[in-house]
Amino acid sequence: KDLYINRPEYGPQYHSWERLRIWTEALPLGKVELWLDGRLVNSYDHGPYVLVNEDRASDAAMTFGAHVLKVRAQDGSGWLEREFKFEYAK
Repeated sequence: KDLYINRPEYGPQYHSWERLRIWTEALPLGKVELWLDGRLVNSYDHGPYVLVNEDRASDAAMTFGAHVLKVRAQDGSGWLEREFKFEYAK
């Protein structure tokens, strides 16, 4: 069982037009929470799991610089958690 994020398309940093997507492995479909820099920003009952959302208005949702994303996925009566450090570039 594990949690993953997609890699940036161009280089080591994500860009404003890219979406950070979360993938679950060997977990039942269920609740997933996305915490960005210590603040809950998304909560899903099912996939797809994406930081912010897919529409173009989200191009400006992320601030440039370093961030920490904590992903929490319900696993039965408990939670599987993993933190990812990433950067957004101009």
